[in-house]
Amino acid sequence: MKSRERIGGGRYRLLSTLGLGGFGEVFLAEGPQGLVAVKAVETAGWSPREYQVFNALMVNEASFLSTLSHPALPKLREFFAETTRYFLVMDWVSGQTLEEAVLCHGKFSFEEAFKLLEELLSALEYLHDQCLPPVVFGDLKPANVLRTREGRYRLVDLGLVTREGSRLTGDFAVYSPPYSAPERATGQSSAKRHDVYSLAATVLYVLTARPPKLQESEAIIRSRMSREEGVERQRHRTEQLLMVLFACLEEDPVARPMTLRPLRAAWRRWSNFELSEQRSGPDEILRGLYEDRDG
Repeated sequence: MKSRERIGGGRYRLLSTLGLGGFGEVFLAEGPQGLVAVKAVETAGWSPREYQVFNALMVNEASFLSTLSHPALPKLREFFAETTRYFLVMDWVSGQTLEEAVLCHGKFSFEEAFKLLEELLSALEYLHDQCLPPVVFGDLKPANVLRTREGRYRLVDLGLVTREGSRLTGDFAVYSPPYSAPERATGQSSAKRHDVYSLAATVLYVLTARPPKLQESEAIIRSRMSREEGVERQRHRTEQLLMVLFACLEEDPVARPMTLRPLRAAWRRWSNFELSEQRSGPDEILRGLYEDRDG
């Protein structure tokens, strides 16, 4: 596809390429209500079986994606097909991806990283707990998070958002190491714990400026804490929150929190001075991660 090309019966004019999403390309386009992001999926060359599976997936999911409403999520405006292509038209947000922000400005401070954590927690809690049935974002990674000019964070690319329990196989089981939970590589049904892993991996990336690996990331972050003066005054509460983030990055799903609740509790303790002064030992914190296993 090329710039200036028109789609949607001429309603949208493509302006430039924004990037590649899960099995598709994303464009900046101009439409009747201003600038939008358009995700295009080319199906030419697919087998009849691949097309059948994808068509059922997209028609099913597009109808419920349009009902999602949260400040950190782009609104799906329109879904249509032309010739061999499918198109998802979404709100466009000006800003930098987390990858671009780290490349331009370096590692986030602990306070900046935990602000990111809170805003992404809010968006994922909306999907997991307020949508019926629960919804899994599915492809959370630095390239899919924008920092706006106002310093807020937005999730982008709703193309892989699915109902919890949906099973994507073959070419549709998108796996984005090192930000995807390892079990997603086997095409397991989507689960909340997959977003838990990806959220922790994304936050650890902005703290280290490296793709997350549990032991390496922990070593880099602890080295930072020993050098940065500002961290010393809040070391205890920062360590408590980091302990939960590290647990969320465990490769074994059984060793990982099943839901976002332990992360929310850890963030609340970090942000509340009175709670942060209630000192908990490592055993007590880790025990709290696994008290709620109903997923």
